[in-house]
Amino acid sequence: MSKRHHYDFDDDILQVIPLGAGCEVGRSCIFLKFKGRTVLLDCGLHPAHTGISALPLFDNVDLSSVDLCLVTHFHVDHAGAVPYLLTQTSFNGRIYMTQPTKAICQLIWQDYSRVSRYAMSSGEGNRSGLFSEEDITAAMEQCYTMDFHQQMEHKGIRFTAFGAGHVLGACMFLVEIAGVRVLYTGDYSREEDRHMPRAELPPLHVNVLICESTYGIAIHEPRREREMRFLKAVHSIVRRGGKCLLPVFALGRAQELLLMLDEYWDANPDLKDQVQILYASPIVFKCMKVFETFINFCGEPVRQVADQGVNPFEFKYVKTIQRITEGYRDWVYQPGVPCVVMAAPGMLQSGLSRDLFEAWAPDKRNGVIMTGYSVKGTLGSQLKSEPVEIQSQDKSVQVSCSVEFISFSAHADFEQTREFVEQLKTPNVVLVHGEKDAMARLRNKLQELHPSLTVMTPDLVQKVDLEFPRDRQALVVGKLAQQLEDATAEPPSKRLQPMTNGQQPAPAAAAPSAHVEGVLVVDKKQEPLLVHPDELALYSDVKVSSLEEVLRVDFPLSGELLEGALRDLYEDIDVTVDKDVRELLVNGAVRARVDTAKKTLELRWKGSPLNDLVADSISFTALELIKKPTPHQALQWAERGGDDEGRIFDVVECYVRENYSDVEVDREARQIDMEAEGKVKVHIDFPNRKVECERAEVAVKVRQGLRRCEAAMIPISSA
Repeated sequence: MSKRHHYDFDDDILQVIPLGAGCEVGRSCIFLKFKGRTVLLDCGLHPAHTGISALPLFDNVDLSSVDLCLVTHFHVDHAGAVPYLLTQTSFNGRIYMTQPTKAICQLIWQDYSRVSRYAMSSGEGNRSGLFSEEDITAAMEQCYTMDFHQQMEHKGIRFTAFGAGHVLGACMFLVEIAGVRVLYTGDYSREEDRHMPRAELPPLHVNVLICESTYGIAIHEPRREREMRFLKAVHSIVRRGGKCLLPVFALGRAQELLLMLDEYWDANPDLKDQVQILYASPIVFKCMKVFETFINFCGEPVRQVADQGVNPFEFKYVKTIQRITEGYRDWVYQPGVPCVVMAAPGMLQSGLSRDLFEAWAPDKRNGVIMTGYSVKGTLGSQLKSEPVEIQSQDKSVQVSCSVEFISFSAHADFEQTREFVEQLKTPNVVLVHGEKDAMARLRNKLQELHPSLTVMTPDLVQKVDLEFPRDRQALVVGKLAQQLEDATAEPPSKRLQPMTNGQQPAPAAAAPSAHVEGVLVVDKKQEPLLVHPDELALYSDVKVSSLEEVLRVDFPLSGELLEGALRDLYEDIDVTVDKDVRELLVNGAVRARVDTAKKTLELRWKGSPLNDLVADSISFTALELIKKPTPHQALQWAERGGDDEGRIFDVVECYVRENYSDVEVDREARQIDMEAEGKVKVHIDFPNRKVECERAEVAVKVRQGLRRCEAAMIPISSA
């Protein structure tokens, strides 16, 4: 039988503030605060802005109070502002990310810094360098790494990384503060592809889900159909003598597209020797080394190839170059020479992909295939409106080339998001990383499907306060449940009687209160349990062990003396006697064994706070008796039974110890040696009632004291 018992806690308000990615895609940075602990989830830059305007809105919070910054993956819009955060702000917390993320972040930060310096020197826009090479070096030293499924804790904040798919090393973070769990997805994908596994579903109850909403309610085209459409589009462009531009991020989807193109070229002889594929990026060689190093983070197809001793990222038909050198200029810039060039950045906002677009756009034979998501304000997004021309700094560029959008960006679509929310069974969802209209449509659709689900779409720096119920429940089971029921059951006299003569019975009295004690077991996989200590192993996976403690001390006194002293402290004492051994069971927990032959006291008990306290009190009492028992105590204890001579000797011993020094007692022979005034040696032969001393007056005084002790032991009725 089991019952539920409620415990009250203080009000819980969890605060979520998007410093970036609130009704926008870019500069992801979510401020999370609960129970005095503060976490930043990601710290990115906005790809459509430059300089300070690209940063998250740090001024709206106190960065010095932030305990942690958790970075989900290496993309600029999620990790680009980390060097700035660490070197240019008051932030002094810790930063965690996975090992691949840290390795690639260094490359991404260096490339961003280089592009920023180039833009400044060329006078492009108002861009300013946000951080230097020195800042990047300092940031790398302050970034900690962790593995998937590894639980870490910092200042009372528990956090665990789960695989997010998306790109190499990308993770979701499960953050737990004071028992409340928040899952932040970052960018995630539940679709498995060639080089990345699908996002994991954490096997835990989650109170709040902070989820990307990039594609709103859009549903991705089936993977196989998308691939065929993409490959046919590339083939069509090069077949007509055109050049095909694939704007990509240097890492991530680029590797997926390269695997597809290499397979397709291998299957089409007319392409193998006729059309060149170039993968151009200043950091291309370092990026590929990172993929080779962390190949165990990749998807199953790639790992299987690697297990056969083959490097899956050594392509047959793809040339990787850092820049367009003399040997490749004819392929790239000569009209009518077909080629495929994959270049960064993926949204055409600057760099090589922008330069190639402006050079190729006027030729209708050429084509651009946008394979990723493009943020508003970038050229990639502008091309969705099919412009005839675009403005680039102080010139106009005619757009005659074909432009297609075939998305391979590893972001969850509506079906993936719906399934994820349903399987996670979370009651609260906060949508981020999406355009305002897309987020609103996704919110409405989720609430239409699940009316009880709370879905929020905060704008930039708009606070979301989530108050958690004050009730916390624990299931009381086993012995403890029976104790609780017995203690709270109403006696028959107080139970309601059936109605008689149409009259209502008297109102029931309030159920009596009860006090029970048990162990609270909190397990991630089940509801908290309140269990009797003896039943821990029965109702939980908690490993139970007990510690028996033993204490032995010299004790030259009798067991009766110790028993008498303890009865002044404890009522519950059971006594057993076996020859020279008297054993006391005190309070049903501590065994005190007095061996008069060996003159020892042994205490045994099972370690617990209460038992330790009882054992300490027994040992202190015994030591105090040895040090200085009073004759009055000895007389009282002696009256409780035992050998008459032994009782009288106990009183004599107490008297002597109280009045004389250097007392040595032979209890077996009942002989006492001591010193009286002026260091006079005195020997007492108790059985023969003799006192031996060189000074007669001292012997007389001692003898008188012994007679008074013995007289005190004579019953009044016998006097």
